[in-house]
Amino acid sequence: MRGLSKPQEANAMNPYLKPVRCQWLREGHHGGARALQDLAFNLYNGRAWAVDTRRICRLSEEHSDAALSMCMDDRIQGEQSEASTALCREIATERLGQPQADGD
Repeated sequence: MRGLSKPQEANAMNPYLKPVRCQWLREGHHGGARALQDLAFNLYNGRAWAVDTRRICRLSEEHSDAALSMCMDDRIQGEQSEASTALCREIATERLGQPQADGD
């Protein structure tokens, strides 16, 4: 993305700021959404959550775009992505009944 600062570029790509993608991640009601949820957890805390890359590779174009955006957000912002951290904590609490520790 030419002409954008690093924070602007990160926000433009941030999958955690797009309502439909947030809904997929929160609900995880279908295979693609569950694969994205697993990827989000892995980016959030790779030691606690493994991800099956075969499932990521088989995603629909729309879900694959979301997965790539999540990876780029992690590459650009890393642990500074407050949106991803907050969403992952919320999902972990819902899915597991308790939040997991941050970090890799």
